[in-house]
Amino acid sequence: MWGLPIFVGAGLLWWLIGHESGAMSFSNALPGGAAKVEVEVGFGITMIAFAALMKAISELGPLAIGSTNRHWLYSSPVSRGALLAPRFAMSTTFGAIGGLVLVRMSTLFTTTPVPWWWCGLLGAALGAGSVGFGVVRQQDGHAATLYRVAISMIASIGAICCAGVFLSTPRVSPHVALALAVGAIVASGVGVALGAYRLRHLDAVSLSAGSDLLTALRASTTMIDGSILSAELASRTWRLMGSAPSRRFRWNGAKALIEADFRRVHRDRGAVRLLGYMCVLPYVSGATVSAAAIPVVVLLCAVTVAGRFGRGLRDMNASNTFRAVFGGSDAGIRMAHLATPAAAVSILFVVCLPILWHASVIAVTVIPVVALLALYRSTSRPPLDYGGLILETPSGQIPVDMIRQLVRGPLVVAAAAFLQLAVAM
Repeated sequence: MWGLPIFVGAGLLWWLIGHESGAMSFSNALPGGAAKVEVEVGFGITMIAFAALMKAISELGPLAIGSTNRHWLYSSPVSRGALLAPRFAMSTTFGAIGGLVLVRMSTLFTTTPVPWWWCGLLGAALGAGSVGFGVVRQQDGHAATLYRVAISMIASIGAICCAGVFLSTPRVSPHVALALAVGAIVASGVGVALGAYRLRHLDAVSLSAGSDLLTALRASTTMIDGSILSAELASRTWRLMGSAPSRRFRWNGAKALIEADFRRVHRDRGAVRLLGYMCVLPYVSGATVSAAAIPVVVLLCAVTVAGRFGRGLRDMNASNTFRAVFGGSDAGIRMAHLATPAAAVSILFVVCLPILWHASVIAVTVIPVVALLALYRSTSRPPLDYGGLILETPSGQIPVDMIRQLVRGPLVVAAAAFLQLAVAM
């Protein structure tokens, strides 16, 4: 089963290594694009991606131990640092690979003044350093606060660099850029050294952080079912939120369901922040991607917003018993829980209308409809059937029927994006 993914992954890796910087410029692929992607914009996008990588590292541990090993092996009188050293080396390696891939993807769209592999080495060092500082954050509560501040600062710097394309900001001299790169490499080395030193000080509570999320990630990967991971992420969000004061509903029936869904979004501040980010992203992308691709960017942002605001609809569709408790028809309950994502998608659509003013009417009008339709089809998908058709190939097995079930919602988005690009050309 894993033969084909390994084969395809090796081919993609070879393709990534063999291309020079700027090989995937949008001006070469679609009409009406910018002449090139500015180095500052590429740097800003890479910084935002690194902030997301650091956030993922902090959520996963980065050293997470299962309950069996934690209670039986790591609680025994042995050298905890020696036991954790191979796991730390593996995590650091994966962090370096992640940083290298992020920088390589950025240099594919940005023409850099130096060979891309110099930037790739810097990205690998930063990825490894992020894991090292993540271990320090995992062991020390005060360092956790500094780690969160660092993530916010890196994301802010990336946003400022992306916004600088609209302003006449002075360019950074090569000497300053070289000094910053050397400083980043030194800081990454310090982070790896500190992380290796703190291994012996990690206690059972620190090692349990992120184990539930890592277990859900492994289960989702093994069963090819992302609902397991999304359910764990939603559960973690509500646990971090804690308790909230109870209030009486002002209406009954479907209006009460809509009010409950709006209250859930109001308490989940991350959804509101995501809506704000997605409203800004098309304007930032407008300076770097083709004009024909702007409706596609807005469509993807709308799908992302609908997925985050549609958790209530996902919960309702997940259980027939849960819907039966509320009474009424299934269609009425589902339509009531479409109100919140529809409102969020409408806000995004209205905010992004100025950048879509010169696009085709068809490419613009399908955005909110497709976003809500993809959400409904994804959330109403029945449980996966693992006994369907499997295609045998020389590179491995391809679960054709499972792929058909998984693309129930994304296939609508892909068809709409193809239609938008076809209309623009």
